[in-house]
Amino acid sequence: MEMLNLEKPHCLDPTSKKKLVDTLSNIEGNVREIKCLIQKEQDFEDIIFQIIASKAALKSVVFVLFEEKMKKCLAEQIEKDNEEELNKLFITFNRILKI
Repeated sequence: MEMLNLEKPHCLDPTSKKKLVDTLSNIEGNVREIKCLIQKEQDFEDIIFQIIASKAALKSVVFVLFEEKMKKCLAEQIEKDNEEELNKLFITFNRILKI
């Protein structure tokens, strides 16, 4: 699987970074809850609801990270006429759309 080469993968502004960390903490709690629900043999509907909520939250993290990368990278790569990096960016975007 070809991945986009990120020069500075963690160059988020502090507000965005905090939101992402908070979201990931919530996801972590959801996953623990899913595990407990399964161990306690709770209703499948409750388990499925928690899984759907976790999946949606993970998608939001992916979109925020990719949006930040797009903001920083797209203009720079167009200016440099770097078709290879632009293609990698669009390949990644297509993968995100399939999530």
